[in-house]
Amino acid sequence: MGEIRHHATRTHANPITFAPDYPNQHRLQDSVFFRWALGDCGLSTFEQYVASGRVPRADIRHGKRRMWRETVIAQTVEAFAAREVA
Repeated sequence: MGEIRHHATRTHANPITFAPDYPNQHRLQDSVFFRWALGDCGLSTFEQYVASGRVPRADIRHGKRRMWRETVIAQTVEAFAAREVA
């Protein structure tokens, strides 16, 4: 018979890295970066966070892509970390 193959789930071909000057108030990032900064949460979980207000609405839209300032992402990640510690 055939061999059973196990696929790794949710791996990125290109891991996202933080810039040396992160967070930069003049740089925008998309939802992929935001989700990764939150611990690589799933798309549906991220959308629930946006709908509930735990993640702020996007600062700007570029076509269909939502973009947030890096400072907003950093503040949101810190707020999530504070909730988990408490």
